[in-house]
Amino acid sequence: MSTPSSSSVAEPSPSSNLNLHEEGSEVREGDALQAMLDLAGDDGVNNGGTPSSVTMIGYMGREGNVHTGWSQLSGSIPVELGQSLPKLEMLLLLNNSLTGVIPSSIGNLSSLTLLSLTLNNLQGIIPEELGRLSKLTTFGVSENWLNGSIPPVLFNISSLIFFSVAGNQLHGTLPPSLGAKLPKLTTLFLGVNKLSGTIPASLANASMLQMIDLPENKFSGTVPPVFGGMNDLFSLGLGRNQFQASDAKDMSFIDSLVNCSKLQVFSIAYNDLGGKRPVDERFKDGMTMRKFVEICASSHDRIMEVIDLSMFSQEDDDDIEHRDISALRKKIECLVSVVALGLACSVESPNERLGMNDVAAQMHAVRDKLVEFGVHGVKQEVFPQSSPLPDGYR
Repeated sequence: MSTPSSSSVAEPSPSSNLNLHEEGSEVREGDALQAMLDLAGDDGVNNGGTPSSVTMIGYMGREGNVHTGWSQLSGSIPVELGQSLPKLEMLLLLNNSLTGVIPSSIGNLSSLTLLSLTLNNLQGIIPEELGRLSKLTTFGVSENWLNGSIPPVLFNISSLIFFSVAGNQLHGTLPPSLGAKLPKLTTLFLGVNKLSGTIPASLANASMLQMIDLPENKFSGTVPPVFGGMNDLFSLGLGRNQFQASDAKDMSFIDSLVNCSKLQVFSIAYNDLGGKRPVDERFKDGMTMRKFVEICASSHDRIMEVIDLSMFSQEDDDDIEHRDISALRKKIECLVSVVALGLACSVESPNERLGMNDVAAQMHAVRDKLVEFGVHGVKQEVFPQSSPLPDGYR
């Protein structure tokens, strides 16, 4: 293996930094991390440094079109990393191609304050032994292939400021005491996993939170009104879960956001809010609200099961009373078109959804049909053909 230049290693001092991050370094696949250990203990290279004196290891990979001279680490994280460097304070290995598991021996690094393994290809579980890192302020393992549950002991590390496990395959629930045990937390990223259960009411105690991101999980129940004391909160993402609300009380979390004057981003899209919950016998064995609407929209006879009857006016009642069934059927045909359009806009993959120009064109077509049928209250200017869509909505 080619040996990196001595410029990759810090000058002699009571504690040393080891950084194989220099432009032009050549690191053979699978050997880079072991090279770090070897360099840290090589008296000839490190001028007297020993593994026990190293306080920082940093190797942040970069895409080729940004820094073409930098290598990218691959292979697995050696177990020795957690056994030979007792003074290590920072371990930065984000944005590489590391594989294998997170060694439980990292839990022996009692001085560690920053651990970032984000954007790799790590698999397996998050070791429970990491809960021994009592000085940890930053914990990042997002964008890997980790599974299992989040060890509850991690939520007992009261020094944590940044916590991110987003973009994995983690399951399980959040501990009820989460907020009470993490008073310094400012960033909580849990999105794109398989987490379930409810948001703990104790989250209200984590009043320093600035970013909460929980989208694309299976969180359910009502959203608790826990955000009122988070004066610095500027981003709250709760979309694509299974949160519910059946009355004004269940929506009280919205009121708690009034005090969050710095809030810039808020999303609770694609949940089960709105007063109707799929709780009867039809919604079992994997039947979702969207699937049910899709089935009803495929038949004119069932479309009224998903239509709010208040949409029909007195004139519609008059049509029925005077047996003008053909007029009513034409209106239902338009409703079916609108529901089908809504389904096309809500498919799971964003790339498969209709573009806004197509949506506008189809809504124009529905409008034209309503005008043709002489539906009461439909005006020609509702969807002006000449109004172009802003660039951001195309």
